[in-house]
Amino acid sequence: MAKMIVSAALLIASLALPLTISAHVNRTVGPYTFFLVLIEEPTFESNRAGFEFRVHDGDRSIEGLDRTLHAVATGAAGPVALVVSGVNAQGWYDVETDTMGRPFDPGAGGDWTLRLTGTVEGMAVDVSFPTAFPAYPRVATPTRPAAARETSSGLDVWTLVDVGLVLVAAAWFGRKVRRRLSVATPTA
Repeated sequence: MAKMIVSAALLIASLALPLTISAHVNRTVGPYTFFLVLIEEPTFESNRAGFEFRVHDGDRSIEGLDRTLHAVATGAAGPVALVVSGVNAQGWYDVETDTMGRPFDPGAGGDWTLRLTGTVEGMAVDVSFPTAFPAYPRVATPTRPAAARETSSGLDVWTLVDVGLVLVAAAWFGRKVRRRLSVATPTA
C-alpha cells in the first residue's frame, strides 16, 4: 500500500515538472562561475526570448562583460550573433537581440547552444551552454486591441495535458486501491 502511494506521488510530481530541465546551466571557468537561464518564452510582440547570465567569483559579481564578451546562439536554423547587454536591474546580463537589433527568436524551440567568447577580467574564455527552449506553438501578432490582450487569460496545451494525465493516474490508482481493499476486506 505504501509503495503504491509513493509511486503515485512520484508520478504526479514528475508530471508537474517541465519536460526539459536544461533551462538553467552552470559552468565553471577558472575562478569564475557562469550561471545561464532562459528568458521568458514564447516570443511574441509583447514578450521576449533569449538568455540571461551572471558571472561571479565567489560572492563577487563580475561587471563590464557587455564590453568584453561576444555571444552566438546556434540552433537548427544555424548560428545567430547576439549582443550581450549591460547588467539589468536584477544584476544579470541579457542576450536577447541580434547584432542588427532584432529580437532573438528560438523558432519552434528545441536545442540551442549559447557560446560566449572573449575575456573575463583579462582571462580568455570560450564557454558553451547547451539549452533547450520549450516547443511552444508559434504565436501570431494579435489582432485584438491591447486592452483585450492584457486582460485575457487561458491555459496552454501542456498544462491541460498534464492535468489530464494526473486525473487519469489518480483514477487508475484509486481503482487499484479499491480492488485491493475489497479483496483484503473479509465479508461477513
